[in-house]
Amino acid sequence: MRRLDFFGIIPWVLAWELISRFVIKDPQLFPGFIEIIGNTWQLLFVNQKLPPHFASSGYRLVIAFLFSAPLAYLLAVLSAGQKQARFFLNPLITATYPLPKVALIPLVLLFFGTGDLSKIILIGLGIFYLIYINTYFGAVFILQSSLQDVIEVYKVRSYHFWYTYLTRGSFKSFLVGVKAGAGYGLTLVVVSEMSLSQSGLGYFIWSAWDSFRILDMYSGIFIIGVLGYIMNNFCDWLISKASQAE
Repeated sequence: MRRLDFFGIIPWVLAWELISRFVIKDPQLFPGFIEIIGNTWQLLFVNQKLPPHFASSGYRLVIAFLFSAPLAYLLAVLSAGQKQARFFLNPLITATYPLPKVALIPLVLLFFGTGDLSKIILIGLGIFYLIYINTYFGAVFILQSSLQDVIEVYKVRSYHFWYTYLTRGSFKSFLVGVKAGAGYGLTLVVVSEMSLSQSGLGYFIWSAWDSFRILDMYSGIFIIGVLGYIMNNFCDWLISKASQAE
C-alpha cells in the first residue's frame, strides 16, 4: 500500500513539471519540480543552509511530542475509566479544544517569552488535544463494548483494569492520535517559527519569501512535504503493527 502511495505521487510530479514548462512559463513564480529538487539538494548537501533549520524544527517537534503524547495518553485513559477525572477534565477539553492554537501565540509569548520553550508549548498543545481525544474515545468504545461484561463478571480491577484492559486496549487509538498530532504539530512548528523564530523551516520559508528567494521557498515547502509524508507512513506502519498484535 505504501509503495502504491509513493508511485501515486508520480503523475502529480509530472503534471507540475508540464505546467511549469507549458502553462505558467515563469520560473520565478512557478519553478519546475526538477529545479526544486536540484535546489533542495544544493541547500541540503552542498552549501548546507537547510540542515541547521531542519534540526531546529525537528528538535522542537520531538520535544513537544515527548512531553505532550504520554500526558495526553495517560489523562485520556484516566478520564475514560474514572468518573471524577472525567468530571474535571472533559469540560476543560471541550471548552478549549476549538480554540485555534495559533491564536494563543500572544498568550504563550506573554508567559514564556520568545525562546524555544514558547514554541514547544504551542506545538505540544496542538498535539495534546488530538491524542487525548482519539485515545479517550478509543477507551470509551472499549468500556461500552461486550468486553465490559467480562470485566464485570470476573471483577477485573486495579492493575489489570487500568493497564491490560484500558491502556493497552486503547493503544491503537493512541497511535491514530499520534498520526493526526504529527501532521498538526508540523503545521504549528512552521507557523510558530514564521512569527517567533530566527531558525527552523518556518523561518527559512518566510525569510526566503521576504527576500524574494522563491526557489528556496519552494525547497523549504518541499522538505516539509517530504517530512510529513515520512511521518504519515511511519505512523501507518505502527498502526498496522498494532492491529496485527491484537
